[in-house]
Amino acid sequence: TGARQVIERVVIPSAAAAQRWYERPEMQQQWNWQSNIDAVVGRYGLALIYDWLYPWMTEDERAIVRQALATATAGRWAIGLRGVNAGTVATGNWVCWLMGDLTINLLAIEGEDGYDAQAYADCVAAWRRFLTYGFFAESGAPLEAIGKGLMSAEKLAAITKRGVPLLA
Repeated sequence: TGARQVIERVVIPSAAAAQRWYERPEMQQQWNWQSNIDAVVGRYGLALIYDWLYPWMTEDERAIVRQALATATAGRWAIGLRGVNAGTVATGNWVCWLMGDLTINLLAIEGEDGYDAQAYADCVAAWRRFLTYGFFAESGAPLEAIGKGLMSAEKLAAITKRGVPLLA
């Protein structure tokens, strides 16, 4: 089927390449989720593909992709993840961008081997800080970069679908 072709020709080679990239010696000391890590998993493209094509993947193929996502996310932090409530990092567009992408990649393997529940809990706390302190009270506009500051709907939907009241 077409799904099998995508899995064999694109997904598995991409996940394997990502895993090799993470295993490079210089990456062993880097624990922050930066643009270069984000790019290797296609922001959250690999996570979405894993979710969409999961029914057509073999268990061995799932393990390859899951390992790449787990290595990319386990123990990582991102700008805004552990900021003080009204501090710059808690209100900046980095929460929506890099930390938001980390959120989606974590949720792709939720409950599976390699899932980092603490990193996800930290992401949820960061989203609460951002939604509480990251907007001008008068206009409702984000404090930083209106475009980047609003690229959050899919990330917030993924969290709230799990019963997390972000605006409570």
